[in-house]
Amino acid sequence: MNLLGSRLRRVKLSKGFIIYIAECREGTYITGLTRNLRKTLRELNSDYPPTWYLKVHPDKKPVKIIWSECNSNFTVAFMKWRYLRTRHRKVREKIMATGVWPSGFVSRAFLKMKDNLIS
Repeated sequence: MNLLGSRLRRVKLSKGFIIYIAECREGTYITGLTRNLRKTLRELNSDYPPTWYLKVHPDKKPVKIIWSECNSNFTVAFMKWRYLRTRHRKVREKIMATGVWPSGFVSRAFLKMKDNLIS
């Protein structure tokens, strides 16, 4: 079984920050942000992941990557990851299908974060 789809082979793993959505065996999604997608996939599917936040319950394995996007700017990548992480499954599926993000959400989220840091 090929867990890393052909679309993802074209992503340059050495440059930028990769936002990904992985699908578990029972159909749930895992959303993440990484610089090395192959390493992250290996850690998600291993029995002893090196970090606690990558630990996936054995019943959910194997995990396969179903969508990814590469960004050179960490702030934009982080905002998109946070947006995906907090949204409903249908919103994630719409972004995966169309590749279109809601207009202006990154700038609104960035300004909100900036205001919180200043105050």
